[in-house]
Amino acid sequence: MTGRLSGVATRIKKVAPLCKTMHCLIHRQALASKNMPKSLKLVLDSAVKIVNLIKARPLNSRLFTVLCNEMGSTHKSLLLHTEVRWLSRGKVLTRLFELRSEILLLLTDIDEEKSKLFCDDEWPSRLAYMADIFDRLNILNLSLQGSNTNMFYASDKVNAFVRKLDLFISQVSKNDLSAFETLNTFWKNNEIQPNSNIITDISEHLQLLKSNILQYFPEDNSEMKWIINPFEDDYIKNIPEGILAKELFIDLTSDSTLKTAFKTKNITNFWLDVKQEYSALSTQALQFLIPFVSTYLCENTFSHLLYTKNKYRSRLNVENNLRLKVSNLEPDIDVIVRSKQHQSSH
Repeated sequence: MTGRLSGVATRIKKVAPLCKTMHCLIHRQALASKNMPKSLKLVLDSAVKIVNLIKARPLNSRLFTVLCNEMGSTHKSLLLHTEVRWLSRGKVLTRLFELRSEILLLLTDIDEEKSKLFCDDEWPSRLAYMADIFDRLNILNLSLQGSNTNMFYASDKVNAFVRKLDLFISQVSKNDLSAFETLNTFWKNNEIQPNSNIITDISEHLQLLKSNILQYFPEDNSEMKWIINPFEDDYIKNIPEGILAKELFIDLTSDSTLKTAFKTKNITNFWLDVKQEYSALSTQALQFLIPFVSTYLCENTFSHLLYTKNKYRSRLNVENNLRLKVSNLEPDIDVIVRSKQHQSSH
């Protein structure tokens, strides 16, 4: 897959040499979170098997729903995990941990071997930690999505998460697990003393997660920070286009009118507006702002297509409807109506 993507990027470069190419940030974030210590991987595999045992069999699913109703549970069912849906892992583990008492009662009757996992403090503790860390990964994942996301914004989000991992690693080394609310609450409510094996696994996983993220996100955009806010610092040393571009940069940053406009406009719109007067700077800035940093827009369109093209429609051609659904432009209904000829005879 990587070779195929590299080949596509090479062909794009030949056709449009100024075009910037990059791999989807959401895919890279999902790949970076896959590797984990063996002990945590066993917990994840066991959790998936338990969910499948209950969800994949209609009788077990109905029994579990009845059990949740009788116990007054907040949730009435479990969630299925799929590798394609990146946010599902954190939600599945959180729901599984919240319904652990109900699951224990059900598994006692249908699979006694799996029910023993919930009787030990170590397995639920690791499950609680994984629910916490994948919930944080979900938050990072959601922050990388959006129609107006650029590589600078996404890079800042990833760098912030790496710094948080450094903070977590430092806290865990002091046996402080306050960053992981579910695990911390579970230990306090059940008066469980911190387990050195679990703390070691957590520390190892955090270190591994940090190294994987740094491997999948090697980009350093520090020299292009002048694009984000040319008026904040003296970035003239980072302008690589020669003396003419540096002169243009001085003219641009000395213009108080543009400085005021920069505060009120979207960054991409700002560089589009100054393209005629500061062409060299605008062209270079737009090369980094216009490229899509993820496949969010494409997948969002597929979601709308799935909703639009359903069994209740009599027509298979949905292009026009889909265009309206994914576009930010609002149709002028009055103009459209006036352009049509009315059937006055009816």
